[in-house]
Amino acid sequence: MAELISQSLAFREEYDAGLKKLIADRRSELDRIRAERMSPAKIAADREKFRREYLDLLGWPLNQYDEYRKTPMNVRKIPHGENDFAVIWQMQFEVLHGLWFYGLFFEHKNKSDDLPFVICQHGGLGTPEVVSGVLGETYNYNHLLERAANYGKGANTFAPGLYLWNDEYGPKKDRNRIDNDLKQLGGSIAALEVFAIRRTLDYFADEGCAREGHIGMIGLSYGGSYTLLTAAAEPRICAAYSSCQYNDRYIHNWCDWTWKNSAMFLDAEMAALVAPRALYLEEGDNDELFDDETFLKECERAVPFFEAAGVPENLKFCAFKGTHELCNDNDGYDFVFRYL
Repeated sequence: MAELISQSLAFREEYDAGLKKLIADRRSELDRIRAERMSPAKIAADREKFRREYLDLLGWPLNQYDEYRKTPMNVRKIPHGENDFAVIWQMQFEVLHGLWFYGLFFEHKNKSDDLPFVICQHGGLGTPEVVSGVLGETYNYNHLLERAANYGKGANTFAPGLYLWNDEYGPKKDRNRIDNDLKQLGGSIAALEVFAIRRTLDYFADEGCAREGHIGMIGLSYGGSYTLLTAAAEPRICAAYSSCQYNDRYIHNWCDWTWKNSAMFLDAEMAALVAPRALYLEEGDNDELFDDETFLKECERAVPFFEAAGVPENLKFCAFKGTHELCNDNDGYDFVFRYL
């Protein structure tokens, strides 16, 4: 038996090598097609056309957002105490029939009518309570929400809860299985959760908390991913700050960041949909998960899209001295709040 297996080993090795070469060749082919079809000039000329293609890429229900938006949404708002700067509310939104999406809303104690509104997004193994500091320590978020809420004269802030929690904070989950199930149905977990964030924004806009022209989003890690994904989909977001996620998706092609034909919308093309609005990107130079060199290369790919939009100053990126964490310096906050 061992001899029979060894006799065919060369065939399997050749097949393995052939698959890898096939993928490399196809990537090169699609890179050429994408560069021609989605040039900075073409996206600048018809950004909404490409945004529709992007929404279809992620799938249901995000690509049907305009229809679902016409349906009234039930909302639960439960008092959750207060801290030094805000009254805290536990919020639930019935974003689809029977699906209640959760988050924490921090209504700033400065009751000024002109406060900006900032979505503060946790990452993997996180929760709204962790990113906001309600549980005490904020770990690698480095007080993400508190810094946003207290910037300048203050901001109203909302921390959405994604299907990413550490199992000690909720029921045991299988994100990849849920993502696969949704992909069978024409969607994805990313499409569902970006859709849910957009629906919560509908509520806050209707309530007057999120004013047009004054809406931002900040996220770390998976939260950085959702910040880019959501800002590309949602034109009401004026400025986005994505930390420790933006990178080369040929290298970091996790299954829930990958869709059929997603080689046509890599991170730079998603950034192109954020233009001409403001986008801040950062990566720790000692990040344990993502490489800062490939981060910077993908950032450079985004530059021509902002130049074609006539706003090169609206894209800023840096590799800071740090790990997989939100930078402790305020450069990103200074940039975002300049537009809010």
